[in-house]
Amino acid sequence: FFVFVAFMLVQSLVLYLNTRRVENRITAELSAIKRSQRNSSANTDLLQKINDLDQNISLMGYEVRDIKNGVGGRDSNSGSRRFGSNRLPQDYTGDIRTLWQDFDRLFKEKCRLEKRTESSMYSKISEEIRELGQRLGDATIRKFHKCLTRNPTEETIECIRLWVDNERELDTEVEEENSDSAGPNRTRE
Repeated sequence: FFVFVAFMLVQSLVLYLNTRRVENRITAELSAIKRSQRNSSANTDLLQKINDLDQNISLMGYEVRDIKNGVGGRDSNSGSRRFGSNRLPQDYTGDIRTLWQDFDRLFKEKCRLEKRTESSMYSKISEEIRELGQRLGDATIRKFHKCLTRNPTEETIECIRLWVDNERELDTEVEEENSDSAGPNRTRE
């Protein structure tokens, strides 16, 4: 057991160090690009590079948060492959877009009400989905929410839909309780 824990700690440390190294390199490149942009006219190619670097830095932030939160289960190459891939958010269409919009609204509302960070809310939603009898990892929920999954699996869609429907039911129950407690002659605040 201790060997496994030590292995996981070493793996997390290596991933963290690699992440920091890549982040420093990207930050230096970003600074150089911004300096060169100031010295020349607006260049579409440079702007695209800046946007790509900003996206990579954002993805690295998630990787660092995953390390801090102890999220494991990745192979040693996944981090470096991820940062070099220039993955950009996908635009969902049809029913998936409608589901995403509902999820996003409920997610933001719940973050605000419970005063949670996005990262901790993904874990909380994963736990709530487990309580509903399904399993969906917080990383999968984050990828769906950030539109990083091109084609979410049916399992992911069904789990998200189950959570959204459950949240709507809870909202409806709270609204009914509030209207009942307001009484016929009293107004709600």
